Amino acid sequence: MKRLFLCAALAAVMMLSGCSAMKIERGLDASGSFVSSASPSVTVQTSADFSAVASGRTLCVVPIENGFIPSQSTEVWYSLHKAENAQIAVMLAECVPFCTWNVSATGVEYEYKPLLYKFYGAGTRDANVLVYTRKVEKDPWMPVFAQVGSAWEGETLVARYEWVSIGSTEKLVAEYREPAKVLGEGAIYPVGVLNDFIARSQKAFSLSGVQGGVQVAPAPRTNVPNHLLAPVVGSVTIPEPEDYDND
Repeated sequence: MKRLFLCAALAAVMMLSGCSAMKIERGLDASGSFVSSASPSVTVQTSADFSAVASGRTLCVVPIENGFIPSQSTEVWYSLHKAENAQIAVMLAECVPFCTWNVSATGVEYEYKPLLYKFYGAGTRDANVLVYTRKVEKDPWMPVFAQVGSAWEGETLVARYEWVSIGSTEKLVAEYREPAKVLGEGAIYPVGVLNDFIARSQKAFSLSGVQGGVQVAPAPRTNVPNHLLAPVVGSVTIPEPEDYDND
């Protein structure tokens, strides 16, 4: 059976996501939090140290791992937030109904990266948490942060939190980011440094439900370079019969 990961707000409100007549709102609300009113219903609220600097929606062509065609267009809503020497990037990616998001490293940038930390949630509300570094020139969001004076050079230390909805057609990713320390050749991150980084990432944002009558600012259509965004978003699969729960 395929493993599913749900964000904290999903369990109580996923019934709403099946209402086709409901208008789905996704974007930033008045407080600067990223909100999806349904499919899934969730609010990603950053800590008081962060301020929202950009949001939008873009198309992203991602690989299909087991299909007759090699790729599929998906929709990605995003919001970017900055603080002193830190950033948060939130992405909600939606694929077509006949595909599902991978919950493995296949087709994602960290597939071939040395992971500094990994945690695969066992509970239905747990996230996958991965820590690794990303070169600035391979970061889809750094050019936007540079426009508001919140960029750096070298590498970024990323704490990636990832959830997939019940039907696996939506993927929520929250990245907490800081400039990576410059280490000598062959050096590794001290455990204490990584633990402190992870602790800061856990305090940087929280997930909750959505209040009724949510209003979000329109998410402008943007063009994020696909060769940068697709490896961050990840790949999809076409489900096999054994992937479904027969209970």
